Amino acid sequence: MTRSDVPDGLQDLLVTSWSEAELLGVPLDATGAGRALAPIARLSRKVLDLARTVSELPCSEEAFHLLRGSVGPRRLAHLTRTMPADVIRAELASFDEGWRHCVARTVGTAPADWLDGTDVRPEWRLPLSMGGLGLTALTDVAPFAFAAGSRVAARALDQVPDDVVPPTLVRWDARFHSDQAALACLPAPVAADDAPPGTLLSSQTQSCRRFFRKMQTDWLSDQGTTTWEFHRRHGISAPFALAWLSMPSAIPLAGHATRMRPHVWQAAVRHMLGLPTRLAQFASQTRCPAISATTGAICGERLDALGRHALACVFGPSRYGRHERVAEALRDFAHAAGLVTVREPAVCDTSTARRPYDVLIGTTGVDVSVVLPDKAGARRTPGSAIRIKTAAKLLAYTSLVSARPGPPAVSATAHSAAVAPTSFCPLVLDIFGRLGDDARPFLASLAGSFQMAKQLRRGQASMILHRAFPWPSSGRQPRPCFCGIRHPPSRGGTAMALFGPPLPGAHTMSLDIGHCSGTAVMH
Repeated sequence: MTRSDVPDGLQDLLVTSWSEAELLGVPLDATGAGRALAPIARLSRKVLDLARTVSELPCSEEAFHLLRGSVGPRRLAHLTRTMPADVIRAELASFDEGWRHCVARTVGTAPADWLDGTDVRPEWRLPLSMGGLGLTALTDVAPFAFAAGSRVAARALDQVPDDVVPPTLVRWDARFHSDQAALACLPAPVAADDAPPGTLLSSQTQSCRRFFRKMQTDWLSDQGTTTWEFHRRHGISAPFALAWLSMPSAIPLAGHATRMRPHVWQAAVRHMLGLPTRLAQFASQTRCPAISATTGAICGERLDALGRHALACVFGPSRYGRHERVAEALRDFAHAAGLVTVREPAVCDTSTARRPYDVLIGTTGVDVSVVLPDKAGARRTPGSAIRIKTAAKLLAYTSLVSARPGPPAVSATAHSAAVAPTSFCPLVLDIFGRLGDDARPFLASLAGSFQMAKQLRRGQASMILHRAFPWPSSGRQPRPCFCGIRHPPSRGGTAMALFGPPLPGAHTMSLDIGHCSGTAVMH
């Protein structure tokens, strides 16, 4: 290898003989013998030990988000980027298995429910930005972490043995051959090996995004055998999906603590993954034990293995609690904008006993509904159930609202619940977080009022609204915020170093996962 073989971006680096090259002070050894893998093994043990400690936290939800925000797996992948794939395969496989055990513990599932080492469920591999959970960290990173960095780094070494070939997408483990085939079918192929480092890294990032988008498209094209599976796939692949699980619910916002009980939260996550939610010790309990907070009636519906009913039960803490928290958060946000708000105002039309609105904001009545995406009459198209429910709401409230201008007016002229609304907004969302189009103009108007009241710059009010609610306003999709949380000082520097720093806005969360005063058990 000569100096001319080194890319321009690395010309200032010292070309080192392979026999003199070191990795964190340990000589490199292509055979994997001796001390060559010692730094990698040490980092692997350190990350796994900390991950096990985190997985044993009493709050499984907090542990899950800490693991999701960890940079430990990516640091391990970066450290091994110049090592031959055959040498490090066993080390990475061992780490990946240990990591999945830690994540499985937080979700309340057995490792056998997860990956078997060869089969990776597409929705698990999809990163959150593509609508998945990305729980298997190394399977998300491995095919791409070695593509650009290893090829560039190898050119800084002289006298490389013939049998030492930096791992590429082709040489990487056989389990990723399908990834390589998918990448080969995509436009704008990976940059050549002799491209500058910047080009290689940019190409790596673009190829990764194209690959995962292709994976998402292929996954959605298989719509499943049932209407529910169709809506589940489209629901968790949407940009707004999982927003209600994106931040730890134990963190209060606007004075409301929205902690979900551990078994309820685990059931919701497992449902999103398509895992059985009824544990073996509760197999005999096949009826929903949720109790109505108002009448005391027991639900009694049959529980299904994937937790569809448990997630959508009208008495349970997931659907009912989300309805209440959305209404409360909407009221608090409008009140902060200087608008007069009334929660569950008195009946304005004596001809019906129906409670007219969940929230009266100015002269706009808002009614919140949470629906099942496959409710009766819904078609196999995203948002079908929302459109059916919205049409029913507009028909039901015709006698209460004589005019429905668009966008709904937000006014501070209503000083009591006796003031009749002049506009109506049906705020309908499904259990995956999809919002009906009829509510977006009103939310945009509400954000504008908040912006003027707080004298914020353009866009700041919408950002705050995005953080307070799991849906888009002003026609914009929110960016998923499935990230780390603020770390207590007691965790020390080691935890901060491996699990990453707190992210801006990480102290906020969505408010649609509160629990009701009744009881419900999700198995």
